[in-house]
Amino acid sequence: FYTGREGDDYSNRLLGGDILFRWKDTEAARIELLGSQTRYPDEIAEEHDQSTEKLSDYAMRLVYQHTSRNWMYFILYRDVGTDFRADLGFVPRADYRQGETMLEHAWYPEKAGWSQVRLGARWDEVQDQSGQHLSRDVELMSWAQGPLESFVRLSLYEGDVFYDGELFDTDRINAYGEAQLLPNLNVNVATTIGGQVDFANTQQGDQLRIDPGLRLDIGRHLRLNLEHSYERLDVDAGRLYTANLSQMRLTYQFNVRTFVRWIPQYLDVTRDPSLYQEDVDARSRTLFNQVLFSYKLNPQTVFFLGYSDNYLGDEQIDLT
Repeated sequence: FYTGREGDDYSNRLLGGDILFRWKDTEAARIELLGSQTRYPDEIAEEHDQSTEKLSDYAMRLVYQHTSRNWMYFILYRDVGTDFRADLGFVPRADYRQGETMLEHAWYPEKAGWSQVRLGARWDEVQDQSGQHLSRDVELMSWAQGPLESFVRLSLYEGDVFYDGELFDTDRINAYGEAQLLPNLNVNVATTIGGQVDFANTQQGDQLRIDPGLRLDIGRHLRLNLEHSYERLDVDAGRLYTANLSQMRLTYQFNVRTFVRWIPQYLDVTRDPSLYQEDVDARSRTLFNQVLFSYKLNPQTVFFLGYSDNYLGDEQIDLT
């Protein structure tokens, strides 16, 4: 395949292809190769510390995967050159090499109410083209499906990430669970505890995040989704911030063609300005509303009419 994008003193051209091999109903291998040529206008290149000359580079991905009833494993290698650009695709990162592998085994209990149980391990390491270590993740994970359409997952991570010239600890525990408590009620909760980077101030942090939610069907036409995210980040000197994000999605489905949806979202963040290098507000609160009407004229055409309180557009979202 080929993609090309042209503009005043600008061009991005990409040529590539991939091959997929399958055999024995359980084995698969994929090879992807890409090459790009890019030229940015001088003012854009200078603003983003890029070369004003033509950029040419490659990207490749190699994957071997085994998938059977009881075993799943894969080996992956990805290599993205320093000057590779895919402006018409979603490639948010360049200049790195990545190796990743995972092994997982499944059991199918005939009693005990659990339909499937899996246990696995994964390793992932990334470095840039000069050999600088960027990140590492070693994960032990297990998950199971059980009564009441329940699903539970537990992951233990040991890892690190390189940011702004320093190496930070990202060891953490992730847990998730959901269940269909009633025919019309589903509940879920996700929790993360462990190391996290304070990107705004380049220091080690400890994160606690809890995300409960529920889905409730009221009659045949109305569905209510309630979600909340609680997150706090502690650093050596104290509590950096506490964030609460609450969201509701209320959808009324008139028929197969028509629905209307309302989403209100409330964000409340408290910070300790003395722990930030830059000036920040001690507290910020925002309320966002969105209403959407949808009518399907036919399988190929849908009409939307909507309203929202604000429009982010080209706003820059920082890591504060």
